[in-house]
Amino acid sequence: MSVCSLCRTFGNNLDCSVEIAKEIKTFSIQIIGDRLTLFSVSLIGKEKFLAVELVSCLIPFSFDTIHYYAKIFNFFMTIRTEFVNQEKLRRKMYSSAPVDNSEKIRDWLLLPDDYFFYDLKPVPEDIDEVAI
Repeated sequence: MSVCSLCRTFGNNLDCSVEIAKEIKTFSIQIIGDRLTLFSVSLIGKEKFLAVELVSCLIPFSFDTIHYYAKIFNFFMTIRTEFVNQEKLRRKMYSSAPVDNSEKIRDWLLLPDDYFFYDLKPVPEDIDEVAI
């Protein structure tokens, strides 16, 4: 989902320079058991993405584990810092004028060919009656 979200962000800015686009990230939070993890996804090459764990912590469920609260505060401070930085970068991306001689983000993403969209057919309301 993070890759899709990142591609969607670039979708309206396909003439953005690759240098700016490589700094743009999307974020996801994953919870497994009592572990809370924040990770980011960014573009690192043509059709290549990088997922990085930014911070992780345990969710304390008892008073004995109260020292984990400091890590939770750090977790949310990391989110805030990343969001503030990304807001600045996205403004830069949205306001940047395309440069003719630089590599653009459209050259780095895998975009479907135009004919792909013409082959799509609507799905009938009663999907059970579709014959293959």
